Parts: sequence; structure tokens; C-alpha cells
Amino acid sequence: MHREPVTDNRSVSPSYGESAEEARVGSEPRLLIVSNNCLSTSGSNGRTLDSFLRSYPASRIAQFFISAQTPDVATAGQYFRITDRDVLLRLVRRGPIGSVVQPQTRAAPSPSVTKRPRRTAFRMLARELLWSAAHVRGLSTFEKFVADFRPQVILVQAGDSIFMLRLALALSKAHSAPLLVYNSEDYFFKKSNYLDDRNNRASAPLYRIWHRVLRRAIRATFRHASHVFYSCSPLQQTFSDLSNAPSSVLLTSTEISPRTTTATTEAIDLVYTGNLGLGRLEALLEVASVAHDINRAAVLRIFGPPPTAAVLATLASAPAVRYCGLVDQSTVIKAITSSHLNIHVESFNPAYRAQLTHAFSTKIADYLATGTCLFAYAPPEIASTQYLKETQSAIVADSPENLRPSLQKAMREPRMRACSSARAIEVAETNHSATRNNYHFREIAIQAARGHSGSVEL
Repeated sequence: MHREPVTDNRSVSPSYGESAEEARVGSEPRLLIVSNNCLSTSGSNGRTLDSFLRSYPASRIAQFFISAQTPDVATAGQYFRITDRDVLLRLVRRGPIGSVVQPQTRAAPSPSVTKRPRRTAFRMLARELLWSAAHVRGLSTFEKFVADFRPQVILVQAGDSIFMLRLALALSKAHSAPLLVYNSEDYFFKKSNYLDDRNNRASAPLYRIWHRVLRRAIRATFRHASHVFYSCSPLQQTFSDLSNAPSSVLLTSTEISPRTTTATTEAIDLVYTGNLGLGRLEALLEVASVAHDINRAAVLRIFGPPPTAAVLATLASAPAVRYCGLVDQSTVIKAITSSHLNIHVESFNPAYRAQLTHAFSTKIADYLATGTCLFAYAPPEIASTQYLKETQSAIVADSPENLRPSLQKAMREPRMRACSSARAIEVAETNHSATRNNYHFREIAIQAARGHSGSVEL
């Protein structure tokens, strides 16, 4: 339902470079984002949040993040970063840590890879203790950043960093600002170790301790929230008993325009974009092998972060596979809008399958919008598989037995691909429209601020 813009003629100082005129006419509450990753054009978490905020005035957004990244978008008017390394240094020397970060916006930002340290139960516990000892909220630099911005709404991207959840909750209470949560993960329910030391029995006791504390932090955050956004319906249903807060599904947005022509020949150019973890490599090799059997000219091009030397060797020796490396977003868009088939996979390996029930790839929205047929090879119980089947927006093989016949139809029947891609475009326009999702997020933020104070301060 459309809401009239909030007007308020009180005289206050504008924030973060906004003019007095902008401060008078704006109706959006000042939004402070608390998240691991910065807003960006690359990386699933940064892209997801950024896609919901494109129509939100940058002068009314600030972000606090902890990853060793630099934003490549000016979606927020101000960014503040404290990394794990900063916090570690604070234990050996006093003084301010963290700093304001200026976004490095370019027409085609060069992608970068930050090596992720091993996530073990011991390291996760140690990290929580480290951040707790640092007393981040007591840091003068961080306090000044927040105080100068005067947040009216807090948005936290829920993950498995306990201290970030606690920080968002504390900021919400300290500034009497409603708390919005965006959640795309089911960490709360992962009683079995999903970290990098999951095969180490000796880590089980530490994992249970850490996960118990994580569950408490998630429960407290969700119960305090004014609204929770979920990345898909199955995740919303799973969390329904945890919180009575209003919630909605906010699917990933896309601004990709569909291609104007489609291939009428047999499909031989297959494209996959993304990482190769969680068993996806094995699934991709299966797809490539079957595609090669169907047509010896078929090639699966893989775009994504560089894998290990062993994985590179595997890819180099696999028939019909070409690893194209990590490229910028414009190159990715060019690849997926010109290919014959775009490929989405998840693992059928039981060791990974149990972790992926609520998996909903951020790339789905882009794939559907391209006008290129999407072929998905993934287990039937996974959220993205269910979504693609229910919306009839992809050709889906939901078992190893179905891979060959389904892929053969996808490759050899241009009419089937055309029908599937036409339906996918409709679904993208309805469910993944950046304009609609931006409007929905903005309205929820305004309603939350109104509900807290009766009006949005300008």
C-alpha cells in the first residue's frame, strides 16, 4: 500500500553531506547498516544488500563493516570499518582503531580475492572473546561515527558472528532505533558442526559451546526486531516459531535487461558463475561430462574465485571445461546474456546436502533476467530448486538419474529453452525487480521508524 511521504519541518542539522534542502524533503529514516561485508557490486552479501538500497538516498545511509574490503559503490554516504586485525592490535596497544573508508567507485571495478582463514570452532570462540574484550562500542572513533549519524533505524545482516548480532542489538537499544534483520542463513538450526573442522571429533565440544552462544544471540536479536526480511519462503517458515516479529520475503534483486535474441541451434556454450565450494565442483564436472557426451563441441565456462592448485589441475584435465577466472561484474553479465545455457548446481553429496536445505543462490535473480535458459542440477529439497520448479522458470534435473535426459532436452530443443527463458523473464520482473524490492524495503524502514517515534526525524 502506498504511503504518503513523511514531512517534518523541524530544524535540525543535516547528516553526512546532505544539504538542508535534502534534509527537509527526505522521508527515509537514517539507516545504519551493521554487517560483515561492505556494500559492493561483487560478493553475494554485499551485492544483496546493495540491490535493496538503490533508491534510498545515500546521505541517509551509513555502514559499519568488518571485512578487509573496500566498498566499490557509493550507496552509503559514509562507511566505517574495524577489522579482526584492528581488534587484535587493540589488545597490545591502546588508542583508536577503525576508520572511515572512502568507496573506490570505478566504471568496471577490478575484482579482488581475500583469502578466507579457516573457520574452526576454536577460532570462532577466540574471535568472539577477542571482540568482546575490545569493547567496540566504547571506542571513541566508532561512537563518534554513530553519534554524528544519529541512526533512526538499524539494519543487521544476520550471520554467525555473535558479536555483530550483539552490537546491532545494543545500538538499537542505545539509540532507541528499531532493528531490521536481513537473514539468508539457517545457522540457528545447525546443531552439527558445519565449520571447516567438521570432520575433527575433538572440536565437537567447542562447537557445541560456540553454537549455544550463537543461538542465544540470534534468538535475542530476532525477538527484538521490528521486522525480519528472509531470502526465501522456506527460511521464513523455518524461523516462524523463533520470533513474533513481522516478516517478509525479500528475494534478491536484479537490474539485468534480457537479451533480445536467443540461440536457435543446439546449445554448446554453457556458463557457470560462482564458487566451487560445498561440493559444487563435483556437480559441475558431472554436467560438463554429460554435456560433452551429448555434443563433443559443448564447453562449460566457469567464472569465479581462483580455486586451489589441485582443483585447477582437475578443471584443466576435465573434458569440456574452461576455467575463466575471477572477472568483473560487467564481464559476468556479458557471459550469462550471450551463452546458450546458464548452469546452476548444488551438491548431491550427503555431507553437503544437509547444509543446503535453505540455500538460495544470489545468482538466481540474474540468471532468470538474462533471457538465457537456466539449467539447474540440484537436490529437490533445496529452496532454490523448489522455487525454480514451482515458478517453472528453469529446466531442472533434481536427481543424478534425471541429469542426462534433462540436459539433453535443454541442449537439443531450442523451443523448450525459449519457453523456459520467456517464463524466467516474467518471474524476474515479478519477484526480483529492483524497483519493487527497493520500494518494499523503503516502506518497511519508514513504517518501523514511525512505529518507534510516530514520525521520521529529518
